Amino acid sequence: MRIVLFGDFHFPWLDCADEAVRDARDRAYRKIVEAVLAEPADYVVGIGDVTNLGRPEEFAAVRELFDPAGERFVYVLGNHDALLLPKNEIEAETGQPRFRAIEREEATLVVLDTARDRSLRDWSGTLDDEQRAWLADRLAEREEGDRRPFLVFVHHPPYGTTARSTEEKMHLDPSIPFVELLAAAKAPVVVFTGHNHVHSIVRKDGIAFVQTAAMLDAPGYRVIDVETGRVRVTFRPIDDHDLRAAIARFHRLMPGFTPYPAPEGTEADRAADLPVVPEAAAEAAAERLGQGER
Repeated sequence: MRIVLFGDFHFPWLDCADEAVRDARDRAYRKIVEAVLAEPADYVVGIGDVTNLGRPEEFAAVRELFDPAGERFVYVLGNHDALLLPKNEIEAETGQPRFRAIEREEATLVVLDTARDRSLRDWSGTLDDEQRAWLADRLAEREEGDRRPFLVFVHHPPYGTTARSTEEKMHLDPSIPFVELLAAAKAPVVVFTGHNHVHSIVRKDGIAFVQTAAMLDAPGYRVIDVETGRVRVTFRPIDDHDLRAAIARFHRLMPGFTPYPAPEGTEADRAADLPVVPEAAAEAAAERLGQGER
């Protein structure tokens, strides 16, 4: 199974900008989506902040851009997506539930909503009781011997995992025992996040955390290949001078968006082979304990 994942998309409406700026926006996003959809994939995942301000016009533009993907397109909600509309109206705009599981022969895809409801001052993440109970049930119902990994798609990284996740409002509420919940799963877990606008891959408590930079800062997308016993993650940049020039025409004019100057991370943050068998996770945990890590 192959999944294409793109980082914070931040499609902006820019109704107060001049026509040249809007033309640059349209040209940039058409190039981006053309590259993303050209990659053969079973699913195309937007890891949250797919819109810039959560305006109906932005949701409509995103729907039109990704219409060729059809049901392969998976929408993860981010804080920018939830700035203006209540969650039930966002579900109507996206045509998708805000959290769900997709069962596949190779893996279980879990989509969660960590966006606060119409919060302008707090852009950190949360996870409501309904989702926590639902997730616990999904993890617990896995039969013994079923080694398919859980691939968890969530906008906000847990505190103290990926790059910048200890900075103010750049993480999931640390009072929520999210990592502990995932660590109790009967199968391996890989968590895919966005929000922090920098590539980062970290392994902690037997779980791999894969964070992807914002699209306008680091044009490109991740390819996730799920194979027996492992998940292979790569990043494919979109090398296009005209695209960079078009982005430069509008990205500093977007309300609430600030370009991040160092989105690339290291080579190890852009590509990795992640073992996803229970024995590998157990061995990793035992090794950490032997080194004194708690």
